[in-house]
Amino acid sequence: MRIAERLTQKRWCTLLAEDDAFVTSDRPVSVMHRSREVVGVGTSGSIVIFPLTPRRLLVMDDRHEEPPNHYYPLNEDAIGSLNELIWRNGRLLLTGRPIPDVLAELVSAGDQAVG
Repeated sequence: MRIAERLTQKRWCTLLAEDDAFVTSDRPVSVMHRSREVVGVGTSGSIVIFPLTPRRLLVMDDRHEEPPNHYYPLNEDAIGSLNELIWRNGRLLLTGRPIPDVLAELVSAGDQAVG
């Protein structure tokens, strides 16, 4: 119940991709924070993402200065990072896209994070 209460306090929005972009996994819900390694749903500033379809990604965050319940176009540069987060959280990577394309995005996202 506490997790549900914390999720309802976040701002909800959906990222929209024009083409199939998002992967999913056996553990599709991912939690991240820009400056902390250990986070939870209730950590201030944490972001929860959940792939709904290959073209829709639910985002729950604490950006209350932005309007809630909106659809936002996907920044194409973010695809690899979002998919990497989804993949790291699970054990299996599920996609309808060509695997070499997805793996290239994941490697590129990992290279950008390191460099």
